[in-house]
Amino acid sequence: MIMKRIVLLCLIVVLAVSGFAASSDIMDFTLDVVGNVIEAYGNGGRPPIGELDKHLVSLNVDSMTLEQRREVYETYHVTSGNAIFRNVVIGFGNGSKRQGDTWGSLIGAIGDGLGFGLLVASGTCFLIDLLTFQTLGAASGSQEVGTLSDSPLMAVTKALAIGGGVVIGVNRLVGIIPPLVYSARYNSKLRSGLGLDKKLNLAAAPVVNPVSGNLGVTMMASVSF
Repeated sequence: MIMKRIVLLCLIVVLAVSGFAASSDIMDFTLDVVGNVIEAYGNGGRPPIGELDKHLVSLNVDSMTLEQRREVYETYHVTSGNAIFRNVVIGFGNGSKRQGDTWGSLIGAIGDGLGFGLLVASGTCFLIDLLTFQTLGAASGSQEVGTLSDSPLMAVTKALAIGGGVVIGVNRLVGIIPPLVYSARYNSKLRSGLGLDKKLNLAAAPVVNPVSGNLGVTMMASVSF
């Protein structure tokens, strides 16, 4: 009885240390992801969404022709297909990171980090069970090594493994959404800053006549051929 209590105490200590170490690794990975996203401005020359307006002003968009505006759009616009593939297959918000989406990459990194952390905890419980309870049981003659269903830790091991798998699976499915949302937001803001509509033609903007006060419509730039 005393031996079982000692083993359980050692188990609690080991799990606590393992959990702290796993949390530390997850946090380091998350911070690394955020750091890479912050530096994403230089990735392909596309400015992050928060710097987009300032960047377009520096390009002097007002003096550009329609063809030049379309060329800028084709250079900077964000696609979602590759990002979705990376989020689902590679995980850890990799696709969102390449898009420049800080929140999408952070959510993906935390979700997968948590899922794999649970799997690591499950493996730790399994090893502890194998090296302690089963070994002690075999030594005392109360059970044979390999009778996992009778182990006090096996239920915890299975629950952690299932939980980790579920978290990773759900996170990969949820990872489809951020690339779609971010690409739509980014491209919409890019078109607006370039004065283009959804068909990449010059957009009309409402203006107020300073003399009569009547509302009218004007083109944001002249069309060139």
